[in-house]
Parts: sequence; C-alpha cells; structure tokens
Amino acid sequence: MVSEEAGNAWADVVGPCYTQESVQRVLGVTRSEVEQAACELRLVALPTSDNVVLYPAWQMLGDRVVDGLPEVLAVLSSGVDDPWTWAQFLAAVPFEGNDARRHIDALRDGDIDVVLLSATHAANAWHT
Repeated sequence: MVSEEAGNAWADVVGPCYTQESVQRVLGVTRSEVEQAACELRLVALPTSDNVVLYPAWQMLGDRVVDGLPEVLAVLSSGVDDPWTWAQFLAAVPFEGNDARRHIDALRDGDIDVVLLSATHAANAWHT
C-alpha cells in the first residue's frame, strides 16, 4: 500500500490525471479502445493501489494523443515494465543537458527525436 505522503509525491510529479471515462470523452473513443491503447503502449495507464487506472492529462493534446508518445513508450518499456517510471520520465524536468523542458513538453513541441534519444539512454540505464 502506498502511504498518503508517497501518493502525494507521485501526484506532484505526474500531475492531473483522467479516469478512463474522461479519456473516452476527450478522445471520442470507446472503453475498449482506451484499454487497447493502454495495452499497446499508445497511452500511459497508471494502475493505483485501489484498482483504479488513471491516465495523465499531459499525454493528450486537445482530442488526440501527443505525437511521438507511442514511440517513446515502446523505447521506455524496453528498459523497464513500469508505467509509473515512464510517467516520471515524461513529466519530470530532466537534470541533464541544456533543455529544461519536461520530456512530454518536448514531445508537445514536436521534438520527438530529442525525446527518443533521451528515452533510449534512460531505457539502457534501467536495463543494466
């Protein structure tokens, strides 16, 4: 079980999240399409200790998923099979380099190659 303080720390890193029903409304898709997108790593789905699945709001831009997210998730999943770690990678401000943007913001800006390179480095580090 996650303590309330630990849960709040994750909320601070990940930020606002949608329920599955909210994702359905935002993207205009069915429940099974949301579940399939999560299984196929086209959406970040965060299972909680009380069996609720949350979807970080930052992965959606209007009524679509941020371009490049599935490619980045495929790379990250090669290093660790943990959506909470992927969410932290995407939502936290990186420590290295001159770019102070969060990875998800770089994706939103269209800098997919920059994020893929960073994701590759992270996945390689997690894998060892």
